[in-house]
Amino acid sequence: MVIMKIRLYGTSYLNMYQNKVYIKHLHKAFKKYGVNNPISRLSNYKYFSILEKVERQIARDFGSEDACIFSSGYIASVCLKNYFVKKAKKNIFYNSSYHPAWFDNSMKNINYLNTENKDFIISNSLNSFFGIKENYLEMIDKFEKIAIDVSHTAYIWNHKNEANNKILFFGSLNKAPAFPAGFIAGSKEDIKDIKKFAEYTTSTPPSIAFAKVFLQMVDIRIRQLEKLKYNMRIVDQAWNINRNDPFPIYNIGLENKSLYEKFKYKGFEISYMPYPYIYSKKYLRIILNSGLTFKNLEELVQLIISHKLIYCNN
Repeated sequence: MVIMKIRLYGTSYLNMYQNKVYIKHLHKAFKKYGVNNPISRLSNYKYFSILEKVERQIARDFGSEDACIFSSGYIASVCLKNYFVKKAKKNIFYNSSYHPAWFDNSMKNINYLNTENKDFIISNSLNSFFGIKENYLEMIDKFEKIAIDVSHTAYIWNHKNEANNKILFFGSLNKAPAFPAGFIAGSKEDIKDIKKFAEYTTSTPPSIAFAKVFLQMVDIRIRQLEKLKYNMRIVDQAWNINRNDPFPIYNIGLENKSLYEKFKYKGFEISYMPYPYIYSKKYLRIILNSGLTFKNLEELVQLIISHKLIYCNN
């Protein structure tokens, strides 16, 4: 007998890719706008007004003055890096968990919390592998601009109250909201200059169909987030932990193939992958999403208790 696997891995935290309402709206949008968008922003395409609405929505969601969207988070990162390289008077600094798109000889890896150099820096909203929040708000007075990669926390955490003209939020929208696009949100001045770069003007914009549905899914995302928070509370109680800014990742071991197989035997497919490099040791992680049922959670909690699993996000 084939056991259906319950997915406890991946980055679709709100389970939007399986949401029936989302899928229904996408099918309808595909028929009207097509699947992809083969036209650059240099053309005068009548549906580009939808992309502009998305940019205004994202700006509101992050409490920023303005925003711009790209076909991927990677393109957004490359564009923002090039913007920083052009604007920086000294160097661009980044922390230890930077995205590979930012690697450049013009950057230096330093202990940014102790530096007095008032220039540009890239950080993360959290270490996405371990769920550890970065203390980037402590850096506001130390640097001219701070770019925060929120790919893993966009539409899970409320970043609106952290907005500041010195902060640029950026990242992928392909995780929690399931919108295959990237974005940058910041001051009107920054976004105006960023929109002059080739990564924005000449690259293919995101799908109009996905953009339209992104605008329609505000209430659905809120409900899915409430489900995710509920699921996290259930699992947190099983471990008797109380986390600030909770994130749905639970590290439970290192190089433990037998434990991975036990989960698989019980019908749970969990994350078992090397980090931070392909040749690194493999971490065993439970990654929750909004699609888990109460029965799924009951079985998961029983597995946690019966195997006396240790929560080790540190």
